[in-house]
Amino acid sequence: MTTGRLRAMGVVCLLLGGVQAGVAGYISAYAEAYTAVTGDGDPATPDNDRTELYAPGYLPVTTVLSRSDSSASYNIYGESGFAEYNLFAEVGTLRASSYSRAMAPAGSASGYAYASAQWGDELIVTGAPGVPVEIAARVVLTADALLDGSTTNAYNYLGFSFLLPGVSVPMIIEENVMGGYVYDQLFILSLMPGTYNINQEIRTNTNATARFTDPGHEGVPTNVASMDAGHTAKLYLDLLSSQGGFSLASGADLRTPEAGGEVPEPGSAWLAVAGLAAVFARVIRRNGGRRGLRDGWRFR
Repeated sequence: MTTGRLRAMGVVCLLLGGVQAGVAGYISAYAEAYTAVTGDGDPATPDNDRTELYAPGYLPVTTVLSRSDSSASYNIYGESGFAEYNLFAEVGTLRASSYSRAMAPAGSASGYAYASAQWGDELIVTGAPGVPVEIAARVVLTADALLDGSTTNAYNYLGFSFLLPGVSVPMIIEENVMGGYVYDQLFILSLMPGTYNINQEIRTNTNATARFTDPGHEGVPTNVASMDAGHTAKLYLDLLSSQGGFSLASGADLRTPEAGGEVPEPGSAWLAVAGLAAVFARVIRRNGGRRGLRDGWRFR
């Protein structure tokens, strides 16, 4: 676990030709809540484990997906494991959270939660042949996280990736986060007329285990882990050019709302985006982590 830090980043400008998309739009999700407890060897208290799985596969791009579930295991000696996930997905918006808790006055207990959601769509850019169209793309993710108890037996994870024309960001991973996390980056895309693939994905994972024999506890060993990215991962798209335009194959409108909640007209959107570019183009990591590609996992 590292201390907080601020990293300023400039606006990223990209010029691309009309790359044709080859994948239709979709919404997808996967989630799991798993809990388990073990007794102290007494035949009257058998092991107890439970799994709640959600795997709908690929859904139509116009789907608005919302799902929550939990799992709980316990026995008469007081061992208990609890896990919960929450999911929301539609084009332009992703939310995910995971929570795990384990308590073991005897024996052991564990809770594991994993939630992931993804959307993909086609960005259709229109305009005069050979004349680029400028679009501002802002990617925002905020999250809060907690680890309570033994840091060796409580774990949280946040994964986030996105694809824009000319911008392929592999899974950004933050692990064992305490407190807040913010990703806020502005890209200026200069695109030739054509069709482009865009997508976003979010993953949250928590795991908590407790054993009566764990050292360093006062009273009953209890561990808690949470990762709440339910504050929304968003993509905003705003037209900067005075000519040309864009749309999404799904029909979704991802323009930045004005302060009153209304979507601005294309002619005024570029003023707001360009004027605030220095503010929006930043990445804040109040708690660091390692970068790489890694799937969710569980302790058993």
